[in-house]
Amino acid sequence: MSEKITDWTTSFYLQFLHGNFVAQMKGDEQKRFIALVKQAIAEIDDQAIAELLSGGSWREKLSGGWFAGLTGRIQFQKRIGELLVQSSSCFSGQGYCFALAAFANEQSSALLKGYLDKWLLRLDCEYDQDWVMAALIWVDKQRGTEFSKLYLAPEGLWEKFASDKMKIPEFKRWHVDVRTEQFTKLMSFCSEHFGSPRK
Repeated sequence: MSEKITDWTTSFYLQFLHGNFVAQMKGDEQKRFIALVKQAIAEIDDQAIAELLSGGSWREKLSGGWFAGLTGRIQFQKRIGELLVQSSSCFSGQGYCFALAAFANEQSSALLKGYLDKWLLRLDCEYDQDWVMAALIWVDKQRGTEFSKLYLAPEGLWEKFASDKMKIPEFKRWHVDVRTEQFTKLMSFCSEHFGSPRK
């Protein structure tokens, strides 16, 4: 892996993780990171994002998803959807969800639904279902669609998957309203500070 790809990863992944740069960073520290992201958006190219998405660990893949979304590189959308459904590494799915939400197009909806159709049936697998559900809700709002309602209906797939998990107080991530509020704040922050993704 090239030194530059390492830089695209190590300088960003901990802040992208869980949306920490919005949820945890404040003041001057946050301002410095915003400036760093803006510089990266201006410099990163297709080859770098492709290398990140094919990286050996979740750190590269997480960063690749974020940069694809921030720069509007929809040519990676199909690959991002494939990686999301594969769920072969922890945390990287967060970046894929951000990218698909940033693209907010018909294919975003289809890919997010594909994930939910597979992984909401696996009650034993606590992967990125909460991020995907929040991303689909976001895309619905941007496109005026209602795909998320199919999953959130009473006795629907989401309730069957998350009902027992929501009983554990520390697992607030499975409460759709909590995760959706966090995700909406994240997307709104990115829109405010980084603008619409460049296409």
